[in-house]
Amino acid sequence: MLLADSTLQLQLARRQEQLVLTADRLSAGILAHLMNRYAWIVWLGGGILGYVAGEMMLDDPAVTRWLGDYAAPLHYPVPIAIGGVLTGLGWWLGRRRRHVHVPENL
Repeated sequence: MLLADSTLQLQLARRQEQLVLTADRLSAGILAHLMNRYAWIVWLGGGILGYVAGEMMLDDPAVTRWLGDYAAPLHYPVPIAIGGVLTGLGWWLGRRRRHVHVPENL
């Protein structure tokens, strides 16, 4: 009985892994299709990464010590500015070049 339970659990785990991989491929294909159609999604993603990087930078203890009392008021404007600059830079650099097609069938 114990061997049958283990075999069943192993089969269920394999099936779940296959399902997750299929869903992952499907979502990656949809995202690639949207990025090919709407380039601003890529710029927005760069801006979000810039915002997160700014938050991480200001949460660093060494930066907080270095900024002293100015760290708290800069907690929101600095990440927003970094995100905005990266979004704008992505738009500015991408306006002159033709958009590179991302493969949709992964």
